[in-house]
Amino acid sequence: MSIIDKFRLELTLLGHNVEDLERRIEPNGTLDLSDLELEIIPITSILELKPISINLGFNKLKILPDAITQLRDLISLDLRNNELIELPENMHRLVNLEDLLLINNFYIKNLEVIFKLKNLRVLDLSFTGIVKLNDNISNLRKLRKLTIKANMIDYLPDLSKLIFLEYLNLEMNNINEISFSMKQLNKLKELNLSHNNFTEIPDEIYNLKNIRKIDLNGNFIEILDDEINRLNKLEELKICFSSKFKEINIKLDGMRSLNKLSIDRGNFYKFPDVICDIKSLKYIRMNHCNIREISIKINKLQNLDALDLSFNRLRRLPDKIILPDLSILKLNNNNLIRIFENITNLYSLKELYLSNNKFYNLPKELRTLTSLNKLILNNNKIQIQLDDFFGLKLLNHLDISGNYVDDYSLLIKNEIDRLFL
Repeated sequence: MSIIDKFRLELTLLGHNVEDLERRIEPNGTLDLSDLELEIIPITSILELKPISINLGFNKLKILPDAITQLRDLISLDLRNNELIELPENMHRLVNLEDLLLINNFYIKNLEVIFKLKNLRVLDLSFTGIVKLNDNISNLRKLRKLTIKANMIDYLPDLSKLIFLEYLNLEMNNINEISFSMKQLNKLKELNLSHNNFTEIPDEIYNLKNIRKIDLNGNFIEILDDEINRLNKLEELKICFSSKFKEINIKLDGMRSLNKLSIDRGNFYKFPDVICDIKSLKYIRMNHCNIREISIKINKLQNLDALDLSFNRLRRLPDKIILPDLSILKLNNNNLIRIFENITNLYSLKELYLSNNKFYNLPKELRTLTSLNKLILNNNKIQIQLDDFFGLKLLNHLDISGNYVDDYSLLIKNEIDRLFL
């Protein structure tokens, strides 16, 4: 009897008819038993097959049999979205295990057994109900990627010994400080601390010399320190300010590698001029920031490809905006009553979002945006006429719902792929 026939028989005895079993057993040593509603795994067949990678995700497993630890060559084990309450006490016998995914197993009682897996490179403990992170996590010295998203952690143990760490995700916890030195984490490229309880950027972050991406969204930062300029290799920053934060009163000239900046909330009134000095920026998003004015200095951002200032209080834009590379402009949910007359300077613009403003008409200059393929105008008070869109030959997505349209039939004949009336 072939291994596949034995496998099928054991699964049948467990009450499962798996028609595509051949597809689930790959020649490279990968075994995919995901999404089969398994309560017990076919351990005899698994041990005979000796896979190096097993996917048991999206089943109904409560206990993983200790026999699985006989798979000494196992490299990857995916147990996400089960009902596990216990892991094998001899997990440490999986000496070659590098990837372990335990996402969404909320009731595991003995997570500490995984901290003996000294060759782990990737560990995901998201949605596992952790209240206190075990200090022994520092034994996992070879970790490259650590994700502990959406738990109830309010204190971090010392992670400074995880010197090979490249990615650290602590999103959606209750953390408000980092009390250990991060200076040794020289390989860390990406840090996600979003949706925690920080009110200022932890000082230790400024020691991350090679960090490329930081996410502090969903916190309520009240102070921005000049030390942030030490992060001269940072490429992407996401940050959320408290309502007390009114202006960026420091220079940002040290952030010379930053190309993507996302800011949520704050009480700015004016678009920060210091941001205009970060000439490497290609993407800016500032939503819910209470911005009413934009300075002509925004023209210093000559590399800008996308600008999103939705959900602010803008009434007008500078009369002259010259951003030759700008392809996406989002100004939804403001108080705009007219588009700046020099919009013709945005000749690279492909997507323009102007919904939920207070426009009454569209300027003829809009027709000169010959690269435009997406135009969102819904929920204004515009009297739409067909000739408003003459010249926009690349336009294939137009939303004019919630406005006044003279003749729908003429628009429908205009051969726009996605038309919302």
